[in-house]
Amino acid sequence: MFEIKIKTNFPKLEREMNHFAKKQIPYVTARTLTQLAKNSQTELRKNLGRHFEIRNDYTARGIKVDPARKHQWPYPRATVGSTDEYMARQELGGIKEGKGGKLLAQPKEIRPDKSVITKRSQWPSRLLQTPGYFQVNLKNRPPIGMALILYRRPTSGRGATYKPAARKVQLMYVQTRRVEIKFRWSFRETVKRVVTHKAFSKIFGNFLSKEIKKGIK
Repeated sequence: MFEIKIKTNFPKLEREMNHFAKKQIPYVTARTLTQLAKNSQTELRKNLGRHFEIRNDYTARGIKVDPARKHQWPYPRATVGSTDEYMARQELGGIKEGKGGKLLAQPKEIRPDKSVITKRSQWPSRLLQTPGYFQVNLKNRPPIGMALILYRRPTSGRGATYKPAARKVQLMYVQTRRVEIKFRWSFRETVKRVVTHKAFSKIFGNFLSKEIKKGIK
């Protein structure tokens, strides 16, 4: 999660404002920071499709806001970020390794359309229990621990055929112990574009004006 902080001259401003406005500054500041965080959240969710193949709203829902609170004055803070650990690698890059020494599976022909979700029945462990699917370990090929999950239509049973052309081998998954993740998410750039002093001043002014009007009524 990233905190949203903006330097201000609030101590001086607070001394110069009337009693009513002074009481509202902590509240209005907290609302303003929270609104900026929400605006960032909206932009981040909206732009996910520019960087990733989006198959559902799971990743978008993981982008959350922790609001600022007036009791945090004079240093209120709002945070926006993803609660999903894998998104950090999408922003910063890094190496993903299989847990417990397990191989990581990268879909190939099993998912020709990248926008489609891979069903549980198409996961490697399930496929290897299905006729026609088999695994080939490439122990002597770099990287060590690499394996392929292949498919060839069987000669007996459901979907069987004896035609050579119809029994070509298809590459369904490539499995490796580690995968390099290149950064491709523009999280920080997006937040910096949304959270500016100009945006803060505008939102703060609107909120403060509304609170002053409430006090006058």
